[in-house]
Amino acid sequence: MLLGRRAERAELESLFERARAGRSAALVLRGPAGVGKSALLEHAAATAAAGGLSVLRATGVEAESELPFAGLHQLLRPLVHRIDQLPVPQCRALRAALALEPGDGADRFVVSAAVLTLLADSAGQPGLLCLLDDAQWLDRPSLDVLLFVARRLDAEGIALVLAVRDGHLPPRVTANLAVLPVGPLDRSDAARLVADRAGVPVPDAVLTRLLHLTGGNALALAELTGLLAEDVLRGRAALPDPPPIGAGMEDAFLTRVRALPPDTQLLLLVAAAEGTGDIGTVLRAAAQLDVAERALDPAEADGLLQLTPDGLVFRHPLVRSAVYGGVSSSQRRSAHLALAEVLRHPTESDRRAWHRGAAALGPDDDVADALAASAERSRARSGYAGAAAGLRR
Repeated sequence: MLLGRRAERAELESLFERARAGRSAALVLRGPAGVGKSALLEHAAATAAAGGLSVLRATGVEAESELPFAGLHQLLRPLVHRIDQLPVPQCRALRAALALEPGDGADRFVVSAAVLTLLADSAGQPGLLCLLDDAQWLDRPSLDVLLFVARRLDAEGIALVLAVRDGHLPPRVTANLAVLPVGPLDRSDAARLVADRAGVPVPDAVLTRLLHLTGGNALALAELTGLLAEDVLRGRAALPDPPPIGAGMEDAFLTRVRALPPDTQLLLLVAAAEGTGDIGTVLRAAAQLDVAERALDPAEADGLLQLTPDGLVFRHPLVRSAVYGGVSSSQRRSAHLALAEVLRHPTESDRRAWHRGAAALGPDDDVADALAASAERSRARSGYAGAAAGLRR
């Protein structure tokens, strides 16, 4: 259940009403990590679906930020069967960008126009909602295309919402788009969140201290409350100094991760290194490290990781950041090497090259050749930033 956020919910619901009436609009949710942007998108998806809108979703993945059009592929996957209905130049360009057929560097404008046409043709009645979470981690070609679309929406019945973490995209990138800042919870909503999480009466003085420590950040508030002993929450014992939370909330998550069995921690590391949520890939790589599938159960029971129809999903991007950043470099290399070992299909060659690169300790001709080949494939698909990143690696 989403607590508070009355102004934000009203803004989103106004967006949906316009889409149902055949008018289009785009909105950028901007705020710090953990403030509640993902929760607002979950609320938006449920509200829009209940109102009859079709919903398309994608989430930026840092591990795929250098793979051209990876985010676009994620968003448009349910519409792939409609691409052949586009005008021939747009069809060819979009199919090449999504690696559905060979391409020789499709015009980025044609790809952008193709996406706008595809979404407009798919909106229908009563409209279409496109949700993009963690847009700061989208690969740049995908982000450019979606911003092109956002600035040209008119009367298609499309609502497009992007959630962006503060400090990651300069204002010029989202210029001319409506921006809705997502700030801390107000005191009354924060009090409800703490009461729900604590399960015991929390004195006003303790609430004040919790709000001071977390700045009203919803995720930090929930996690810190869950980590504190009952005597602390009731005001009978002092709050720890420093509290069990650190920059970006990673420490709070690591406390929970390190309470799990070692095999479960290792499986979480593999999932964090894999980055896309592909359960088959994660389990095969975990098996390379002698970790059984049942190691997933404690992480699911604790709520850190969830198995959904779309794959493995961390409860929040910061969980993944905490897991990946909270281990030694040798442990990270082992996870990447295990992933590279199981990514053997020709369509997985780019991901395999990147994992091999992440696992390398020094110069390696074979890995360098694989990264150069991946860069050339990116260049052929107009993914110049991805090509440059591959060549730098």
